[in-house]
Amino acid sequence: MPPPSPNGPAALDQAARHVLNHRDEDYESGAFRTVYGNDEIVFEGPGYQIPSITLTRYPFDFYHTDHDTPDRLSEGRLQEAADIAFDICRTMEMDVYLKATSAGVPCLSHPRNDLYVPVWDPSLRSQPGRDAARDWNLLMNCLPRYMDGATSLLDIAERHGLPIGQVYDYAMRWVEKGLAELCADGCEKPAIR
Repeated sequence: MPPPSPNGPAALDQAARHVLNHRDEDYESGAFRTVYGNDEIVFEGPGYQIPSITLTRYPFDFYHTDHDTPDRLSEGRLQEAADIAFDICRTMEMDVYLKATSAGVPCLSHPRNDLYVPVWDPSLRSQPGRDAARDWNLLMNCLPRYMDGATSLLDIAERHGLPIGQVYDYAMRWVEKGLAELCADGCEKPAIR
């Protein structure tokens, strides 16, 4: 995980950890400013206290020397950093709360809903995608319980080890079908109808 913001875990910390955990590369993390630091201390400064993290490629040769010149930059590495930053922002945008619109579990396989995620075939022990199918089927079965207005989609994605983008797309299908509604920053539990 990137070094977290100094006042403890913030939504930004969770989003960055989620994005980096779902990328195929290693990363190092540590407490605020212990791995390396940049201008996050300005954002975190008194009077502002905007939760901030550091994303860096430390250690790197020539940093703050006369050899630290633009010709040493890599277009690919710059794009990768921009993609990571964008993915963190997008993750925070998708971290919404849902509230079920009725009590009970809807029939997800009904053509009107078309939300059923099939389980893997247990007779095929080496079936490709078996773990992913199991994870999605479990999420599908647990999702109605999570639609309490207090559990965020990022928390749900983390519990199930799934990328938030896919969980968000699936959850929005529930909203489109009228089985759930969005809440801004959490909401009261729905009344049983």
